[in-house]
Amino acid sequence: AFDTSRPDGNQFDCMLYGHQHPVPAPGVPGECYSLFGAKFIEEASPSASAAEPDTRSRAKILEEDDQDFINIKDVELLGKGACRGQGWQSGQWPLPQGRKSLKECAEKCKGT
Repeated sequence: AFDTSRPDGNQFDCMLYGHQHPVPAPGVPGECYSLFGAKFIEEASPSASAAEPDTRSRAKILEEDDQDFINIKDVELLGKGACRGQGWQSGQWPLPQGRKSLKECAEKCKGT
């Protein structure tokens, strides 16, 4: 997963995450994205895994939001707010990537 924040033109602060169930935190500025088929770090406590996200609310977010990322293969907008959820700060994560375009941030995430 990755999030973008602090837009300046087409550049954003790019942050990468390795947890399995990213959830957008609306109180934290940014937008949270997930990659289809991504591999994840092991969760700190697998028995306490998060519930499956509600795909109906995701669809509503996608309908309402700007679709600039639509041409980026395997990227899904989870919602407004930085990525959070169980294990979001586990180990080396999150990994700051500096200022990137949305596509560059997605490519960095795919390559990690």
